[in-house]
Amino acid sequence: MAKGAKIIVEGNLGIGHREWGVIGDTSLPGTVMNIDPTAAQQGGRWKWKATTCPTAGGMVPHAILLEDCLQGFLTSTAYVAGTMGELYWPVRGENMNILSTETSGTGQSFVVGENMIIATSGGKIIPTTGSPMEYFCQSLEAIHEPGDYLLWCMMF
Repeated sequence: MAKGAKIIVEGNLGIGHREWGVIGDTSLPGTVMNIDPTAAQQGGRWKWKATTCPTAGGMVPHAILLEDCLQGFLTSTAYVAGTMGELYWPVRGENMNILSTETSGTGQSFVVGENMIIATSGGKIIPTTGSPMEYFCQSLEAIHEPGDYLLWCMMF
């Protein structure tokens, strides 16, 4: 599962945009996030929460929550709600480890090249269900695994 031990696969630099925000929930690194429009800014920073799948034909901006490397936390360490977190806006073609989830309860199978969408809640990705709202990334590994885990992906 996943490639390497970080969310950004291409080393520590990446080629996208980084920014800091207040994490409004207890998301894990690799979660797809967006601004919480119901929450006020805190210290001049927006609050971010795990995103939901956009409606048909809709697109919303999405950032990926990075691991808290300033405190030495791993990708398996969830954020504490109300703390600062680093978010990353990937660019097309960039390789990342994105939090994915199973939808069947018996494990989810992914194949290399499978198009992924954002699940209806929780900021995790799932395979295309037949009527995608917005392709988000493509799987770069074949895997069958129950539960939530990081999946090596190429960003659209």
